Amino acid sequence: MTQEIKAIIYDCGNTLLKGRPTIDELCEVAFDEFEVYTVPEQLQAALPDVTAFFHERQGSEGIAFYNSDDSAGRFWRDYYLEAFRRAGLEQDSELLNALAVRLNAWYNEPAQWVVFDDAWGALAEGEKRGLVQGVVSDWGSDLVAILSSLGLTRFFDFVVASAVVGHAKPSTEIFRYALDRGGLQPGECVYVGDTYIADVLGARASGLTPVLVDRRGHNHRFDCLTITSLDGLFVALDETAGARV
Repeated sequence: MTQEIKAIIYDCGNTLLKGRPTIDELCEVAFDEFEVYTVPEQLQAALPDVTAFFHERQGSEGIAFYNSDDSAGRFWRDYYLEAFRRAGLEQDSELLNALAVRLNAWYNEPAQWVVFDDAWGALAEGEKRGLVQGVVSDWGSDLVAILSSLGLTRFFDFVVASAVVGHAKPSTEIFRYALDRGGLQPGECVYVGDTYIADVLGARASGLTPVLVDRRGHNHRFDCLTITSLDGLFVALDETAGARV
C-alpha cells in the first residue's frame, strides 16, 4: 500500500455477521413445520462446505446466483437440498423443496443474525480515525434492513448488496459501483472479507488492497494480509509497510 488509506470496506457474512440459528434449531423447524425428522449431527455432517459450494457455481463475471433475490434463493434452496440428499432424507421431493425454501427464508429475518464481537471495535476504530466505511456483500435486498436492525448502519457511508446492483463478487463491477458511491479511488481503499476468490481476488482485480479474515485459523499461506480476527485489523494495517492510516 503506497497511498494513504481513506476507506475500509467490509464483506458481511462471516466477516461482520454470523448466522444465529443452531443445527438443532434447523432440525426443530424441519420436524415441527414439515414433520421431517433428522438427527442434528447427521444434518450437520451433511451440510456442504458453503465456500466450495459457492465456487462450484461461480462464473467468470462473479457468482451469478447472487445477482438477484430470486437467484440467491435458488442457490440456498439447492444448498439445503444437497444437504438433505447427503443426509439420506427420502421424503417427497416437493416437501423437501418447501423445507429448503423455508430454511432460506428464515435467514432473511434480522433476528437470525448476530454481529461478531470484534466487529464493533473495528468499526468504532475506523470511525475514530475518520475513515470512510462501507459494505460490499453478496447478499439479498434485505441487507440494509438487517444491518439497521443490528445497529450497524450508523457506521457506514454506503451499503452495496449484490442482489440490488445486479453484480456479485469477484466481478469488478460491484466494487466499481461501491467506489462511485463513496467517491473513492481504488488505491486508497482496503477491502476486508473472509473468502479468497470472491473477496481477495475480486478486491485486488478492482485495485483495492485486500485483507483476508481467516477466523477458523486454516493457517494457509495466502498472498495477502491475513488476520484471524478483526481485533487485529488496524494493528496489521499499521504494521504493514507503506500503510498510513
